[in-house]
Amino acid sequence: MARRRPPRARRLRAPAATLLIDGVGGDLGAEAAALLGPGGRLVVQGWASGRPNPVAASAVTPDGHPVEVRAVVGPGAPAFGDLRTYQRRALERAASGEWRVLTHRVAFAEAARAHRELEERRTVGKVVLG
Repeated sequence: MARRRPPRARRLRAPAATLLIDGVGGDLGAEAAALLGPGGRLVVQGWASGRPNPVAASAVTPDGHPVEVRAVVGPGAPAFGDLRTYQRRALERAASGEWRVLTHRVAFAEAARAHRELEERRTVGKVVLG
């Protein structure tokens, strides 16, 4: 079967990937999954596109390669159990200053600029309007 790698991957002459962490899903997620080689791993962490990655259901890439699929959120994800210990540690570290929450602050009046910066991936952390 001929490889149906995405045009961007063909231009880059990228080798087969071994891991894909997909938070987009849908057609774009399937296009990215085409970069996985045989035995690659697809980690599903959501579907911002509104549709799950079709490769996650079949465990086969568009090229016909079998892949291992793991979901970390949503249907098919394992139960997390009690997270209170981790939550407490995280809050303690944030309160002590050991961990810092990354935010990108933008004035309400400049919400359109904030949106553009998100689209252009020029932000770090959470965008906060205020």
